[in-house]
Amino acid sequence: AGVGRQGSLRHWGRVHAMVTAPASGASTSTTPQQQLRTILGQLERGERTSGAVEVVRVCKELREICMRWPEKGPEDEKALGERLMRQFSKFTESQQQDLVSGLRPLQETVRLKLVDATAALNKWISEANDSDKDRSSSQRLVELLQGISDAYWFCCYRQCPNLAVKAFFLFAAASAIRAVEPGGSLHASVGSHPRAVAVARQLSGSLFTVPVHGNVIEDWLDGRLERYDATLW
Repeated sequence: AGVGRQGSLRHWGRVHAMVTAPASGASTSTTPQQQLRTILGQLERGERTSGAVEVVRVCKELREICMRWPEKGPEDEKALGERLMRQFSKFTESQQQDLVSGLRPLQETVRLKLVDATAALNKWISEANDSDKDRSSSQRLVELLQGISDAYWFCCYRQCPNLAVKAFFLFAAASAIRAVEPGGSLHASVGSHPRAVAVARQLSGSLFTVPVHGNVIEDWLDGRLERYDATLW
């Protein structure tokens, strides 16, 4: 009876080891950075995007990586965020926003894109004011605003945790939009370009439309200018 009992215990031990062992290919020591690189490789090769169920599974894994991401990220953290954001077309808009909200490399990528867009908008405003009604200003504005609207990071800009960066971006966008509207400083030259006006209004609607209140660009920009005046003087 004792021999039989020992045999049963050994059998149970083998079974227990099998059920508690990590899944094939998995490792308890795998870091979130390594996991992210693995998923990025799969996405870049066109794997794991065969259907909605698989994409949801990928999002779940990415959210788990978000929760384990270290305070001090790897040296290639910025590059990892850029690589992942280039795969955003494979996710729904809400999935994209969830990922940006949770993963610092993505937040940093969005922050840098907002900084670049702000600089480009301010550069256009400065050059358009100094160009003496340069006709090419209209086309440059169309390309700039359309590029922002079509950018893969645009739907996630609200998830950037840096409030100052978002405010500077919105101020630059609102200033460019207002400049080409009737009464604006550049309306006589750029505002007569139908495509420029259409793209400006499209971006205005995307950035400044608030449920119930509608488009609040005028109120927002006036309030921001008053705040700047109060700060400066």
